[in-house]
Amino acid sequence: MGYARLSTLIDTPIAVGSNFTSREAFFRVIRTGLVRTIRPDIGRLGGITPFLKISTAAEAYHVTVSPARLPEVGVHLACGLGCVPHVDVVSWFKDVFTGGSRIENGQLVPAPSPGLGLVVNEAVAAKLRQLT
Repeated sequence: MGYARLSTLIDTPIAVGSNFTSREAFFRVIRTGLVRTIRPDIGRLGGITPFLKISTAAEAYHVTVSPARLPEVGVHLACGLGCVPHVDVVSWFKDVFTGGSRIENGQLVPAPSPGLGLVVNEAVAAKLRQLT
């Protein structure tokens, strides 16, 4: 890992992990103490369970967790975990779904409807089906 060398060259805290695909990769980085924020992607990790295990280790080492991508899931994790102070907001699916989390006063707020609050936009989905 080049993180060790990079951390000696800059004063800016390092955040890594949006492309990691295993818990072990996060555990190695967390144990080094060189990274102050990790950015797990729930989709790449295989779900919420591995994310929670990583978050537990991060909290023990005073490392901040910022879920990458999927803000509809990340906002729920931020509401329930003390080590998750912020969430990536991406708009990749904004045309495919309606509802979901929203930004109010500069903060991401979970949808008031059940689950993730997402509803498929059937018109857009029909257009996308024609492309395949």
